[in-house]
Amino acid sequence: MFRLRHSSFLLGLILASVSAWQTPVRAAKGREDIGQSDPIYEWIDHPHKRDPGLVLAFVEIVSVREEHVTITNASNAAVSYDGGKTWNSLMAVRTGFVTLKVIECPDVAMPQTLTDRFESGGYIPTRDTAWKDRRMQPRNRFLAFFRRANGDKWSLQHPGAFYDPVDYLLIPSYAKRLQAMFNTRLADEDAVKRRQKELDDAAERARQNAATANKSVEPTPSR
Repeated sequence: MFRLRHSSFLLGLILASVSAWQTPVRAAKGREDIGQSDPIYEWIDHPHKRDPGLVLAFVEIVSVREEHVTITNASNAAVSYDGGKTWNSLMAVRTGFVTLKVIECPDVAMPQTLTDRFESGGYIPTRDTAWKDRRMQPRNRFLAFFRRANGDKWSLQHPGAFYDPVDYLLIPSYAKRLQAMFNTRLADEDAVKRRQKELDDAAERARQNAATANKSVEPTPSR
């Protein structure tokens, strides 16, 4: 596993460029960068505080039936660090139904497959820009929280809240504890390496863009 080597500032820039809305992705060098908002870390760190009605499962997307794509404004999407290009404050929100195969749910009997509503989104530069959700695709595997609704019916705790296990396996202090919860291997080493490289490349682009921006505002020396 690999420890990230970037500051909190650069980390924010990286996550802004590689994360999808409602599909939380976190990768940090220490617990201080995470805060208390990520339910996967809370699930690992505080097992005694777990909601008894909630379960964590490893699932695979079987199919996605899209119903609507809505273009909306997003107050926090005014800038991008992707090649120095500025994004407009627009988000494409995709809703519909997702069918999932339950690969493993430790200590709880769940149905082999289930279908529930999903919601996901991503930033786009213009209303005419074609947008494809790369994460919500068949055969992609995620961690997700579920709750038993009525009888044998299970539902996602939050529509579209899928957590990529690779991002948690990047952090040595959490990787072994997360994997120990499951008999199924959550990700292979190549997937972890690819993700690390993606984050490293994004951090390098952010550094280069920041350096270029700083040079452009440097005052002209007086003679």
